[in-house]
Amino acid sequence: MNQISIKKFVFLSAALFLTSYYLFKTPKNKYIKKINNYYKKN
Repeated sequence: MNQISIKKFVFLSAALFLTSYYLFKTPKNKYIKKINNYYKKN
């Protein structure tokens, strides 16, 4: 039972990492990063 939950946890974290990685590569995310940098400066 414990081994299954560990596998689920690893799978979910890997899926989360991949999703965030692909979102990071999209132009939309670059636009969001530019906005965040703009707000940090002001």
